[in-house]
Amino acid sequence: MGQKRKLRADRIRERVGRWLRVKPRTVDQRALLKQARAVTLLAAVIARLAPFIGIKWVSGSNSMEAKSFINLTENIGQPDMNAVPLWVRIMHYNQPDGAIGGTLGLHYFGFADLEYAAGSLDLTTVMSHAYSTSETLLRSGQPLPEDTIKVEGQSNVFKVSYKEEGGIFVPHAVAYISPSSGKKSWWKW
Repeated sequence: MGQKRKLRADRIRERVGRWLRVKPRTVDQRALLKQARAVTLLAAVIARLAPFIGIKWVSGSNSMEAKSFINLTENIGQPDMNAVPLWVRIMHYNQPDGAIGGTLGLHYFGFADLEYAAGSLDLTTVMSHAYSTSETLLRSGQPLPEDTIKVEGQSNVFKVSYKEEGGIFVPHAVAYISPSSGKKSWWKW
C-alpha cells in the first residue's frame, strides 16, 4: 500500500511540475506577455500582503526595492497596463570612446536584446529609444528589420544588424544598432 501511494505522489508531482514549467516549445509573444503580466500581478499581490525588502527576477537580470515595486505596480490590475518595463532593463557601460547602451530582458519574450554602439547616442536618448523600441516590438510581435532605422530627435540614420554571438550585456543574439554612414563600405586592398 505504501508503494502505491508513493508512485501516485510521484505521478502527481510530475504532472504538477509539467504544468508549472514556463518554458514554451515555440515562441508565442502574446502568451509570454500574458504570462509576464500574470506573474507580475501575483508578485504585486504578495508584495502587499507579506513584508519583504525587495524583489529579484529569477535570472537576476532585474531587481528593485520593495517600496519601488509596490509603487510601480499600483495600477497593474488595469487592463491596459503593461508589465514589460518591469521585465526589460536598460543597461549602460561607459568606456573611453563613449557609453554603450542596451537592453536586458527582451529575450524572455522571443526577441533579440538591443545593443547600441559606443558613443552613437547620449544615454538619455538610448534609454528612451530602447524603451519605445521594446514596447513596439512587444506590441507588434515583429523583430526589427535588418536595415536602417531613424531615431526620433536624431539627424543620423542608424543601421540594425544581428550579432548571434551576443553583445556586451548578454550572451545571446542582439540587434546591434550603430550609426550608418549612408555609404556602402568597400574593401580596401
